[in-house]
Amino acid sequence: MFLPLYHRTEGFKCLVVGGGKIAARKVEMLVAAGCRLTVIAPAVDVYINAWVTEKKVGWIKSCLLYTSDAADELDGVDLGGRRI
Repeated sequence: MFLPLYHRTEGFKCLVVGGGKIAARKVEMLVAAGCRLTVIAPAVDVYINAWVTEKKVGWIKSCLLYTSDAADELDGVDLGGRRI
């Protein structure tokens, strides 16, 4: 997997939308890079659930829609140069 990120990642606040196997691979890589992660998904893969249990990853049990209340919990997350 190639992810062209050129940032100091230690403590970087990131958002992963989705909780399936592809998201789990991305979460694994970002956790290893020292990012502070929040996953937003109605359900998550067993690996993501383990990181949530270990408090390495935050989990918002919701669908992210433009009008959803879940967006209120994303203060400070960087979305491609735009902070929300």
